[in-house]
Amino acid sequence: MNHFSVVVFASGRGRTLQNLLQRIEEESLPLEVKALVVHRPCNAEVIAASHDLPVHHVDAEDRGSCHQLLQELAPDLVVLAGWIRPFPVPAPVPAINIHPSLLPKYGGHGMYGRRVHEAVIAAGEQVSGCTIHLVTENYDEGPVLDHMEVPVKEGDTAEILASRVFEAECQLLPSTLVAMANGEISLTDATRGIRLEHGETRRHEKSVRTWDSRAASDPPHHLGGLHRLEIHVRHHCRSHQRFDP
Repeated sequence: MNHFSVVVFASGRGRTLQNLLQRIEEESLPLEVKALVVHRPCNAEVIAASHDLPVHHVDAEDRGSCHQLLQELAPDLVVLAGWIRPFPVPAPVPAINIHPSLLPKYGGHGMYGRRVHEAVIAAGEQVSGCTIHLVTENYDEGPVLDHMEVPVKEGDTAEILASRVFEAECQLLPSTLVAMANGEISLTDATRGIRLEHGETRRHEKSVRTWDSRAASDPPHHLGGLHRLEIHVRHHCRSHQRFDP
């Protein structure tokens, strides 16, 4: 496995950052978090400080300074972990986001946190989950890299469902990052995009929970022209996973 590094952008409690750092310390996640980037004071800074992780404050509206910081830090990837401001794309570094629903459902501007889970419950959905996608200029519309389903149970409140979805996020994000570090999902300088190597479907079988993995292949497709960010998905095989607590 090649050395793989990320920079985390966060706006809130920093639970996703904590999950990544803990797994790195336990040596179950072989990558480096180079820094935390925030646009306001938040608890994520406290978590970063407890792990001696550098913290950078940026003006989320200043695209130039954000781009300059990313060029200086030079990570392989940006991970948006509860970042509630628009990410300045096109950027020098690709970015992924984890969203607490099964996109394209319950995504878009203003759909984050409790609002998502309230909408899922109000619609009477029986299944929800989380989605990891490439960040583009439109909220939650980038190509999906992976997702995981969780059940919506009778009597669920937004808080209960949020907790169940976050448990799935804590499994899905690290496994996706490992797949990227292993080259199953490779970032290429030529396209500044994402390729899933043909013929491969990721299956996740080791977990303290029960995973029901069902593999299904989507036809290859190409999405491009997002300014300097070209997205190329080759033989896109998305693993359909279920997280059953």
